[in-house]
Amino acid sequence: MKKQIYAFGTIISIDFACENEIKVMDEIVENINRLDDEMSIYKEYSNISNINKNAGKEEVNVTQNVMNVIKKSIEYSEITNGELDITSKPVIDIVKSGILNIDDMNKKRKLINYKNILINEQNSTIKLKDEGMGIDLGSMVKGYATDIIVDILNKNNISNALIDLGGNIYVKGLNKDNIKWIVGIQDPFDVRYSSVGVLSLSNKSIVTSGNYERANHIISPKTGLPINDEIVSISIISDQSIDGEGLSTGCYVMGLEKGIKLIESIDGIDGIFITKDRKVYCTSEIEGKFLILNDEYRIIKL
Repeated sequence: MKKQIYAFGTIISIDFACENEIKVMDEIVENINRLDDEMSIYKEYSNISNINKNAGKEEVNVTQNVMNVIKKSIEYSEITNGELDITSKPVIDIVKSGILNIDDMNKKRKLINYKNILINEQNSTIKLKDEGMGIDLGSMVKGYATDIIVDILNKNNISNALIDLGGNIYVKGLNKDNIKWIVGIQDPFDVRYSSVGVLSLSNKSIVTSGNYERANHIISPKTGLPINDEIVSISIISDQSIDGEGLSTGCYVMGLEKGIKLIESIDGIDGIFITKDRKVYCTSEIEGKFLILNDEYRIIKL
């Protein structure tokens, strides 16, 4: 059974087969819609909108899902030395507006600090310390949703599935030919969505970050400016999709050398880094396993 739904600002595609597939799909859709209702910055009633409206004022009760994603986001803010920061919303809003005022930017930039997210787990509340702060979970929620979908499939003993959340891919088990899934890494310079190369994977998440589809949408929390560095895309391969979300964005901001070093230091996580000059850097565990399809690209040994 294959189904497409719209949530988190993107098209979600889920494909699997089982005897009670309609019931399972209904459960997945219900959970995805719930997550969107809880975490969307575009819905006034969401937990995140309430947190942002009450910044500097009072604590806001949140669901366990929101608590989980915010705690995981803070964890990756620590791991990436603040290069991933979900409190970047005030600066992101300025960049989206297209009106870049330096004084205003500097004021908003001072509001970015994940350490000023005040969590009270006992009461299930979250508060932003300073008025004007804002959270945006867009860099994390699709990964969390993917992991929820995988949990539902596991609970229902569904071994094989393909999950696509707007380009965030999870391949479960084997494909219809009873072999590992062949996953392509998109060519960041080709609007026709051709692949630079492919990997053979099973039970893995592949999350890609880059500025090639939406220019200037990845912001440095420390400078408040869009990233325009040598990297054009980073794909993170991991067991849990939320880990790929936190690391792909954080490493993109960190840059090539620091990003590769960080991924190499974490067990069970791999990465593919593509630069503007069409060089491809693979972390050690997948080196030799990534098959280049486009002769304009070449793999550089670390």
